[in-house]
Amino acid sequence: LGDAAAVRGREVDCGSRSTKIRERVYNGELPPPKSRGSVRTGNLTADALETLRALRRKAESLESEFVFSTRNGTPVQPKNVHDAIDKANRDAGFDKRIRYHDLRHTFGTQLAMANVPVRTMMELMGHHDISMTLKYLHVNDRTKRDAIRLLEKEAKTQRDQRLINTHPKLDSQFKFSQ
Repeated sequence: LGDAAAVRGREVDCGSRSTKIRERVYNGELPPPKSRGSVRTGNLTADALETLRALRRKAESLESEFVFSTRNGTPVQPKNVHDAIDKANRDAGFDKRIRYHDLRHTFGTQLAMANVPVRTMMELMGHHDISMTLKYLHVNDRTKRDAIRLLEKEAKTQRDQRLINTHPKLDSQFKFSQ
């Protein structure tokens, strides 16, 4: 959240659908991100880019350089966002508290479900250690079903290949070989 709060309008590149992550908001200050890997280019979906464009226009109308800014033009403080999310949780009557940080877990899990290579996920999430990225990946029922389907497909391919190897005439008759 601190990384996003520090994004300045000039750092949003619409052409490459990206933004530079150079600093973060922490205790009212703007220090560099927590680690070397956290200083990065953040890639954006088309929807995220459109949202940032709208926020940038709003920030400019407030004469703020920060995309996520207060009415005073200062960057949004992460604590205030957390407080607003906590209030929304209470107002909605949720038993389990939903946190802003849960979005990172959702992002990592959705990347995994889309079969994005773990190394790419690591870079997109700003991690410099793959073990940190793995903490953000969660298995769900769809992922498990897909894994079983892949296993079944591979087992069928191996059975078919054994059949062809056992009965060479099938190979020429059905042209299974490559």
